[in-house]
Amino acid sequence: MDTRNAKTSNIKLQTSDKLQASTPKTKSSYGIWSLEFEVFLNFEIWSLMFISNILLTSAATVLKHG
Repeated sequence: MDTRNAKTSNIKLQTSDKLQASTPKTKSSYGIWSLEFEVFLNFEIWSLMFISNILLTSAATVLKHG
């Protein structure tokens, strides 16, 4: 009896582990991908703003001093 119960519970455990393992992986990997993409976009926007600010400041300085 113990062996039969152990096999049954082992099968149930494996099945539930497979279901639990497959479901969150897609959600968590999507969440991580989304977060990485958002950080990348924020960095790109910040970089473009920083570079454009430097260029505008340089242009204003050149025009000011002739």
